[in-house]
Amino acid sequence: MQWIITKTDDSIAEQKMGENIFVGVLCVVALAAGIWGWWMERGFFTSKKEEKEVPHLLEDE
Repeated sequence: MQWIITKTDDSIAEQKMGENIFVGVLCVVALAAGIWGWWMERGFFTSKKEEKEVPHLLEDE
Protein backbone atom coordinates (compact mmCIF):
# COMPACT_ATOMS: atom_id res chain seq x y z
CA MET A 1 0.00 0.00 0.00
CA GLN A 2 1.34 3.39 -0.93
CA TRP A 3 1.07 6.32 1.36
CA ILE A 4 0.55 9.68 -0.24
CA ILE A 5 1.80 12.54 1.85
CA THR A 6 -0.16 15.67 1.24
CA LYS A 7 0.23 19.09 2.71
CA THR A 8 -2.50 20.30 4.97
CA ASP A 9 -4.40 23.47 4.26
CA ASP A 10 -2.63 25.16 7.18
CA SER A 11 0.86 24.44 5.85
CA ILE A 12 -0.11 25.66 2.38
CA ALA A 13 -1.55 28.85 3.88
CA GLU A 14 1.62 29.40 5.92
CA GLN A 15 3.79 28.92 2.85
CA LYS A 16 1.69 31.35 0.80
CA MET A 17 1.75 33.89 3.61
CA GLY A 18 5.54 33.66 3.77
CA GLU A 19 5.79 34.13 0.01
CA ASN A 20 3.46 37.14 0.15
CA ILE A 21 5.48 38.75 2.92
CA PHE A 22 8.70 38.17 0.97
CA VAL A 23 7.24 39.70 -2.20
CA GLY A 24 5.91 42.64 -0.19
CA VAL A 25 9.34 43.30 1.30
CA LEU A 26 10.91 43.14 -2.18
CA CYS A 27 8.35 45.66 -3.46
CA VAL A 28 9.11 48.06 -0.63
CA VAL A 29 12.86 47.75 -1.27
CA ALA A 30 12.37 48.34 -5.01
CA LEU A 31 10.18 51.38 -4.35
CA ALA A 32 12.70 52.80 -1.88
CA ALA A 33 15.54 52.28 -4.37
CA GLY A 34 13.55 54.05 -7.08
CA ILE A 35 12.78 57.02 -4.85
CA TRP A 36 16.40 57.19 -3.70
CA GLY A 37 17.64 57.10 -7.31
CA TRP A 38 15.22 59.84 -8.30
CA TRP A 39 16.30 61.88 -5.29
CA MET A 40 19.98 61.50 -6.20
CA GLU A 41 19.32 62.31 -9.87
CA ARG A 42 17.52 65.52 -8.95
CA GLY A 43 20.54 66.54 -6.86
CA PHE A 44 18.78 67.03 -3.55
CA PHE A 45 21.82 65.68 -1.69
CA THR A 46 24.18 68.36 -2.99
CA SER A 47 24.64 71.42 -0.90
CA LYS A 48 24.63 74.95 -2.27
CA LYS A 49 28.43 75.09 -1.89
CA GLU A 50 28.92 71.98 -4.04
CA GLU A 51 26.63 73.37 -6.74
CA LYS A 52 28.86 76.42 -7.10
CA GLU A 53 32.02 74.29 -7.38
CA VAL A 54 30.63 71.76 -9.91
CA PRO A 55 29.27 73.23 -13.15
CA HIS A 56 26.01 71.84 -14.43
CA LEU A 57 26.43 69.29 -17.24
CA LEU A 58 23.78 70.79 -19.52
CA GLU A 59 25.09 74.35 -19.53
CA ASP A 60 26.83 75.66 -22.64
CA GLU A 61 30.48 76.52 -22.25
